[in-house]
Amino acid sequence: MSSSSIITSLSTSENASERVDCHYDRWFVVQSVDSEQPVSKLSPFILDKAIRSAVGSVKTVMRLRNGDFLLEVNSAVQSRIVNKLDNLAGCAVTASPHRTLNTCKGVIRCAPLVDCDKDETVTGFQT
Repeated sequence: MSSSSIITSLSTSENASERVDCHYDRWFVVQSVDSEQPVSKLSPFILDKAIRSAVGSVKTVMRLRNGDFLLEVNSAVQSRIVNKLDNLAGCAVTASPHRTLNTCKGVIRCAPLVDCDKDETVTGFQT
């Protein structure tokens, strides 16, 4: 079996709608804008209600050591909403994609791909 047929079988086995919606930022850092009214001082219950009303049910919410919050969203729609988030429970906030958690680095080890050049492999996995 050639490497192109392996890549073709991998790409055709996926559902087309899943491929369209899989490239979005999943992790966001939510920071307070106003130091007099930080989000870190809010009750966890109030914060939960505010996030649910603004974004919906998210996958993960974690408080970081510096008082910011790390949000993991479930969908591309939630990702767009969090990107535009500017107020959370009466506190002015900014939300930005996490610097490293939204990327993936790795090494592909596959015997049939050894003879393929890098450009062919990258274009094969992108389609």
